[in-house]
Amino acid sequence: MYRFNRETFIEYIGNILDESVYNFSSDNVNIFKFNIDSSGSMGECGKDRDVIAGLKMYKKSFIDFPESDSISISLSMFDSCYKPRPFENIRDFTIDYNPGGATALHESIVKGGIYLIAYMTRVTRKTGVIPRATYVVFSDGHPCDDTMRPEDSKEIIQELKDAGVTTVF
Repeated sequence: MYRFNRETFIEYIGNILDESVYNFSSDNVNIFKFNIDSSGSMGECGKDRDVIAGLKMYKKSFIDFPESDSISISLSMFDSCYKPRPFENIRDFTIDYNPGGATALHESIVKGGIYLIAYMTRVTRKTGVIPRATYVVFSDGHPCDDTMRPEDSKEIIQELKDAGVTTVF
């Protein structure tokens, strides 16, 4: 089991969940949860520019999608700690990326996974629709000063798979 209190974390992200989007244009709801490594090494050799360019390309590819108002995305960063951000409509999706710090990789995977499951649960309660979800983690390396273990990551990844979430690392 994780080395932190899950319920306390869900309370902590409650306000962020409240700020998230719940109005969708169709019953075909797609959720994308991105956890992006923003540790210091990501600022080296132009990696930061590559990340920003990739995210802009991703956004552009969905803007004209017929059901773009049914796509929700959260772009959370992690360096020395996990920094959750609200889920937004793909059209409102903002890209703010400034690398620096250590790499709390496993903390990010665990807390991001819990955040995604909590959001999916709220979407289902508020809309009556079971959304499809994809969880994406981008990182260039190994954990550094991480508060969680690989076993914690494996546990939440299994929980996500059991919930039907596609995971990409």
